[in-house]
Formats: sequence, C-alpha cells, structure tokens
Amino acid sequence: DDNSASSQIFWLLKESELTPSNANILDGRYAVFGYVTENEDYLADLKVGDVIESIQVVSGLDNLANPSYKIVG
Repeated sequence: DDNSASSQIFWLLKESELTPSNANILDGRYAVFGYVTENEDYLADLKVGDVIESIQVVSGLDNLANPSYKIVG
C-alpha cells in the first residue's frame, strides 16, 4: 500500500562506489526529504530513541500535502 509508510529514517552515507550520485539504491519507493549539510560526524552517534529537535525546510514547502500540519512562515 503506497500510503502505509512508517516513520523509518534511513541515513545513507556517501560512499562513492556504493552510493553514486543520483543513484537510487533503495527500491524507488522512498523519498529523500533532506540532506545533512554540516556536522555529519554526529550521524555515527545516533541511536534509537534520539529526538529531532528542529528542522528547516529550505525549499519545496509548497509541496507539503498533509493538511494536518500547521505551516508557520
């Protein structure tokens, strides 16, 4: 079912042989929703139960299609 997504998050680390740029290494049914642009060394410290304290949408906010979210801007 296309609308049965869970809250799983995949962090893909850039390994040029394993994850070439623009390659879809998953099954094509997952969406990229962000990139780590700094402090990527902290990714190795993430563990189950950690909480995202904040995010920033820098582009594509007009594509948000879930009316249950309140968009502050």
